[in-house]
Amino acid sequence: MDLTPILRDIAANTNPSWDHHVYDIRSHEQATIDDAVAVFESILEPLKDLESDEEETVEFGPTVAEGDVRNQLTLISSERNNNKEILLTVETFIWVPQMPEYPITSETGVCYVISVRGKTKEQARSYINEIQFCHSHKISWRQTTCAFLDNTLCNRVTYKCRSKACEYLSSDLRNRSYTEVSEDEWDLVAKAKQEAERAIDDQVHYKTLCFLYAKVKLFEDGKLCNPYAKTCKLEIVQDGDATGVPRHIFRCIHSHPHSQTPSDVRHHWRPIPQEHNPAIKLFQAFLNKTLGEEIQPGSCYYVAQNKKLAKLCPVVHPQGKGNIIELTCQCEYDFYIPLHLDLYPYMLCVC
Repeated sequence: MDLTPILRDIAANTNPSWDHHVYDIRSHEQATIDDAVAVFESILEPLKDLESDEEETVEFGPTVAEGDVRNQLTLISSERNNNKEILLTVETFIWVPQMPEYPITSETGVCYVISVRGKTKEQARSYINEIQFCHSHKISWRQTTCAFLDNTLCNRVTYKCRSKACEYLSSDLRNRSYTEVSEDEWDLVAKAKQEAERAIDDQVHYKTLCFLYAKVKLFEDGKLCNPYAKTCKLEIVQDGDATGVPRHIFRCIHSHPHSQTPSDVRHHWRPIPQEHNPAIKLFQAFLNKTLGEEIQPGSCYYVAQNKKLAKLCPVVHPQGKGNIIELTCQCEYDFYIPLHLDLYPYMLCVC
């Protein structure tokens, strides 16, 4: 069956009725499968026959026994085209005008069909960045075919969820497994944030800790000594109290009076603001590596978004900023963008 004329008619329709089925990009408010199927059957009926293998194309219907699930799935790409050594199939279709920030996933497959009518290939690709889950390339762009779109040539890319978060992430979030970012998930994040803020509020001399951590980070990055050497090390000394108020100096062990050093050599030497005098023991505890005895560690709520490359959590916990670590997640995203967007003005995202 030659569907090219039909597809041209669909592509030429600049205001198709399915475009009015606009779904909120918050995934917990996405259209249900029944809504998606209704749109699919009533408006885009011809696309049901676009599979390359009739035996793989099955009518949508209610959930069946586990042994028959495979027969209820729709073929997206054959194993020879997808580098997965398995058929790429989906059970659920969701029609959206743009890529949701937090797409639903499923073991049986979810396919987002995104309208790219009037868009260039570059604009279509930009939709990938709408996904807020931290992700990165697994398989780079390559040319393949898509059975769902009548085996038309497509550019395809595979991304993997990296699931990056602060090393101090709350156990309630770290041990959570979900396929949809629902209100329950947001509530857990809000609860974890409240706990993190409570730990900060309860920490004595928190402002002093922030000052200390900032100074140490600059020193370790080699920004406070010129030149910075491996032997550079911080120390704290008391430099008299002529005014009756002790003055403490946070300095590099290689620092000397400027009159005794060349102009291009400057090792760190700075007085600690007097407002931190009541907590001066925290500086010494840090140098003695006993700071952990002076603080009450707090948990975190921060999960990295999109393609963030930061190595440290932005939250200054009582124990300092945590490292961004990668958690375990098996979720992948396969994107298909037809080479001929004028005939097939749809972009697919299989989750």
